[in-house]
Amino acid sequence: RSSDLGETEARKDAKVRAETATMLKSWLSLSTLSFFVGAAICVYGGAQWGLQMRLFHENDMFFSEIKEVEREISFRTETGLYYSYYKQLVQAKSWAEGIHSLMYDNITEHLRTVNIIERFNIHQEIILGTLYRVLPIQHLIKPIFFYIDAVFSLYGLFGMAMFALSWLLSGTFLGGVVTLAFVFFNRQTKRHCTQRTLRLSIHL
Repeated sequence: RSSDLGETEARKDAKVRAETATMLKSWLSLSTLSFFVGAAICVYGGAQWGLQMRLFHENDMFFSEIKEVEREISFRTETGLYYSYYKQLVQAKSWAEGIHSLMYDNITEHLRTVNIIERFNIHQEIILGTLYRVLPIQHLIKPIFFYIDAVFSLYGLFGMAMFALSWLLSGTFLGGVVTLAFVFFNRQTKRHCTQRTLRLSIHL
């Protein structure tokens, strides 16, 4: 009898272990599927947010149809000033010459030569200007379009970050979906995001 009871207990234990392993595999499969679905929605939603901001900006200003000088004028307040440093680096004969002109700038302040890089912290513009010079895209896209596309791409990353943070806090990717939905339908957010401010986009 003792041997029969031992065999019975062993069978029960084996059955429990098998059921536990099956449940664990099912849970892992669902978790993996949930992760990939959430990640796909995160990337797609963030990309759509950036594209929507670009479309909203285009519909608001007809940016691709107006003249170059009108595009530059559309950069209001300090945004135009910082864009001018990006443009200065891009239009220089060489990258080194562009950096030198920013370090010894005698245009921004009257009768004074200042180091723009230290004075105004234009590292974002330098990075973007360097990328435009290094990448083989000069014949494909104008500097000003590369600039605003970079800004809207950063807003796309911002959307992904909000999605991921909401997912982390809520424990489900549905939290990220709800967050992005609120962002998409918030008109004040759209109006703010179309200001094309590179440094604010970096800070976000």
